[in-house]
Amino acid sequence: VEVEALDDDGNLLGSLILEELSSEGQFFGDLRDIFDFSSDENSGWLRIQAIEGKLLGSVTFRDSGNQYLAALPLDQEGAREFIFSHVAHTPEVFSALALLNTSTQARMVSVEVFDGDAQRVGTAFLNLAAGQKVSRLLSELFPDLEDQAGGFIRIRSNGPIRGFVIFGDRSLNFMAAVPAQVLVE
Repeated sequence: VEVEALDDDGNLLGSLILEELSSEGQFFGDLRDIFDFSSDENSGWLRIQAIEGKLLGSVTFRDSGNQYLAALPLDQEGAREFIFSHVAHTPEVFSALALLNTSTQARMVSVEVFDGDAQRVGTAFLNLAAGQKVSRLLSELFPDLEDQAGGFIRIRSNGPIRGFVIFGDRSLNFMAAVPAQVLVE
């Protein structure tokens, strides 16, 4: 298994080959130790590839103070259209999007927010360069978004991308990571 750490722009920060991982084995480690990251605050993404066979697993992440922990399954394929089936944007809770373009070509992306009656309340456009990851609070993408608890977010792109949403309370007492629901691969 090859594990590569990349920054938000897709630049390689470090790589590791796990030669002794058996067919039913698992690997557990802290990226700060594995890649000798000196900062508690790192941003980027991982490319994890099986040299032989297939992988099944998840990646967990946490804040530096160990106040929250969230996990996501390993993502095998990107998609051109997907949704996140809830919006949490109130004084108490937030929604944040992470979108990733692992291809070698730029992607044009639209982000649409719908209310509980399936009425579109906002649209934002992003250009994701090759290898780029973008993470934004909904309030950064939609500064005029009113308080909303319900509805959904739809992502469309001119080529496959990956994404997930994070929900949390504003004092970071809890956080949950939710993978995308694919509509069009």
